[in-house]
Amino acid sequence: MSGDHPTYQNPTIREALCEIHFRLPEGVAWQDLLYGRLFMKVQSRFPELEPVAQPGLELRMGAEGPKLISSQRRMRFKELSGKVLLQLSENVFTVNVLPKYPGWAQMKLEIRDAWKPACEVLRPARITRIGLRYINLVEPVSPHECPGDWLVASDHIPKAVLTSLPGFLARVETRSDADKRVIVTLGESAGSGDQKMGGLVFDIDCIVEKEMPMEGDALNEEIEQLHDTAWKIFSASMTPRLDALLRGVPK
Repeated sequence: MSGDHPTYQNPTIREALCEIHFRLPEGVAWQDLLYGRLFMKVQSRFPELEPVAQPGLELRMGAEGPKLISSQRRMRFKELSGKVLLQLSENVFTVNVLPKYPGWAQMKLEIRDAWKPACEVLRPARITRIGLRYINLVEPVSPHECPGDWLVASDHIPKAVLTSLPGFLARVETRSDADKRVIVTLGESAGSGDQKMGGLVFDIDCIVEKEMPMEGDALNEEIEQLHDTAWKIFSASMTPRLDALLRGVPK
């Protein structure tokens, strides 16, 4: 994170992703050959191309409520380091950044640098939706922890879940206006190996849904606003213990 947002030594972000929905020009149909064309553009950095297995049906939330739709084919473009991934499906382009989260300044560069060749190949007419999502995972320190050790109640986190025993799940979806919404999910990850207790998942998904021009700096302006929203939610929800963990001095 940059500017007024601190860059932490020990970020809890396990995945940061920016999902850009776009519309092709009128009369232009989607073609699967676009996957190969994009691969030719980015293969010097992303030399591995693979299909992504998806369920047959997907529940997607939209302005008109939930819809059950058929999942689209998706291709993944992998960097050798495995820290940055690109994904493309019909009318959706995604940039995924995996640990260690490099901070917002670098995240912005990754989005900009990936979207440029995507635009050259896809030639979209408009951006129709942008999502910026941060999936945080706090690993358990002791078996007696509760969510309230790490997070405080806020506009997006209900008080009751903070004292819950294992088996909790909270999801709060809100709209600040007709175009913008936020989905905050608090739950548990599955334990791995001999570790029966999972970690605390704090998932912040900020979305803007409207027609945005390709010209000018619309993408950068929107992702800055989405990031500011995500940061306000995160900073308003963390306890001093979580702050200490992020700074590399856990209590």
